[in-house]
Amino acid sequence: MIKKLITFLLALSMMVTMAACGNTASNPDGNSQPTTQTGNNSNGEVAELVFWDMMWGRSDSYPETVQALVDKFNSEHENIHVTAQILPWDNFYQQF
Repeated sequence: MIKKLITFLLALSMMVTMAACGNTASNPDGNSQPTTQTGNNSNGEVAELVFWDMMWGRSDSYPETVQALVDKFNSEHENIHVTAQILPWDNFYQQF
């Protein structure tokens, strides 16, 4: 009986904790709705990022694969532009 009571209280406390940690915000009209982060830049500027990557794969296919992934990301996110930069291993310590 004690085990069942402890299990019930533990489950109840977990549910209350999860409900209290819900992500809601009040609108000016008083309604509460879940908040979302779209990542859209409201001023229309494009964020420029440089992606440094060490060559982890075969030298004949790895750079093309990375560039294809960066191109796909760029096409899906019009407000972010990523430039891939493959770094060689021979100057690892000087670079970082």
